Amino acid sequence: MATTFSVSSNSPRIALALVRLLFLYAALCYVLLEIGFASRDLIEATPFLPQPSATFAKNGYPAQMAGMNVALEQYTNGGQRRAALEKLAAAGFGWVRQRADWRLLQPSPGRYAWAQMDDILADVTAAGLEVVIVLDGSPVWARAPLDRAPTDNPFAPPAHNADFARFASAFALRYGESVRFYQIWDEPNIAPHWGNRLIEPVAYGRMLAEVVPAIRAADADAVILLAALAPTADRGHTAIDEGWYLRRLYAAGAAPYFDAVAAQPFGFGLAADDPRSRVELLNFQRIGLLRRVMVAAGDGDKPLWAVRYGWNRLPNGVWQTVTPDAQARYVAQANALARGWPWLAGLGWASDRPAAPTGDPLWGFALYTPDGAPLPLWDTFALVNRSPTELAARRSLPLWGRLFLWALALLGIVWRGWQAAKAARAEGWPARFTRLPLWTKSAAWVLLALVYYFATWPPLIGLCWLIAALFLTAEPLLGLVAVGLLLPFHYQHKELQLVGALLA
Repeated sequence: MATTFSVSSNSPRIALALVRLLFLYAALCYVLLEIGFASRDLIEATPFLPQPSATFAKNGYPAQMAGMNVALEQYTNGGQRRAALEKLAAAGFGWVRQRADWRLLQPSPGRYAWAQMDDILADVTAAGLEVVIVLDGSPVWARAPLDRAPTDNPFAPPAHNADFARFASAFALRYGESVRFYQIWDEPNIAPHWGNRLIEPVAYGRMLAEVVPAIRAADADAVILLAALAPTADRGHTAIDEGWYLRRLYAAGAAPYFDAVAAQPFGFGLAADDPRSRVELLNFQRIGLLRRVMVAAGDGDKPLWAVRYGWNRLPNGVWQTVTPDAQARYVAQANALARGWPWLAGLGWASDRPAAPTGDPLWGFALYTPDGAPLPLWDTFALVNRSPTELAARRSLPLWGRLFLWALALLGIVWRGWQAAKAARAEGWPARFTRLPLWTKSAAWVLLALVYYFATWPPLIGLCWLIAALFLTAEPLLGLVAVGLLLPFHYQHKELQLVGALLA
């Protein structure tokens, strides 16, 4: 009777110890979540280091950071084109990004149509602007059969990279005196810009390996920009997020064939000073993803270009919509932030005047109305470009300090949890569990196994582990038997989606 009374009298204290363990487990989950957030913020701050070398800063950067995407082929009147370029120069832009469509420039093998490009580049030079030429598109004769009619795709890569290399070499020989920056292809990480086939970074790497040496042989001063990777959170057959795509290029050995990485950090509906840069989020500072990939690959000495960015003020289903006031504010924020990033070479607005119908959402980026009248956005750029400022990245607390404080809290919880577990054991928890009827213990294990099998929420999975640990402290031999029985099922693992990581 004395023994029975002793065990019964310990029941409230055992229950209290178990409740304390449960409370500490909840606190542990919260602290681990905060540590995850702090670690992710720390990782997102890393693109600021290291800085590119002074040598590359001299060779791989434009004279001015601010640039503009243009479609100069839309002007049939040379005077209109020259006036448009002079307005950009007056607003403080230092470079323009112009597409050179291979399809139009070489309509048949061995025959080139240079006249319009001659005029365009002469006018750009006369306006005192630098030019980033985008070598892109393919003529029908150079495409693979699957990219021809009836599924005609002018954005498809050539069937043979040697054809593209010959065109690029001819272009560089003709325009090497007026062109320094060459971008090879555009948006190969999304459909339809890699033809009627699956997205394949390695295939693009092979294109670079054949085309870039041809350009460098024709123009020794050429600076090669990687294709501008489109912002996407997908990782499938028709779209691959830009960070993963760039990793694959490095793994394929493509690094020697480009001098700078090109990105398109559109802000979508988020402010420029939103500090997050992660795969699942589309915003301006997403560009930090690519910078981290470059640094991790040992390529941090190269610069990064934001060749196309912006916020759209018209209703659309692609870029999201912001008000004109917000658009102007985000432009100022983006330029101020960019000037504090020594690894960023250029910052190019999406469009000054799109070559598109007046109802096209691209006009939401324009600096002018369709009839040519300047919009308030033109004044914003003139002010920002002529009076540059720097803006520090937005952070709530020093990141290492946050991480240190939460790590201390974690140590405290682990210590208190260990004390609570010892208290439960001292109060006779193992003995009480062992004395339970076999059917009760079996039911407890079956219930725990069922909950664990269906659980996907990380805290619930962790709670199952904690309860199993308590059960096994009472019957450790059962734990050894269970390990042996479960070994054949090791491949049926759980995947825990944590903050910025996946634990399998």
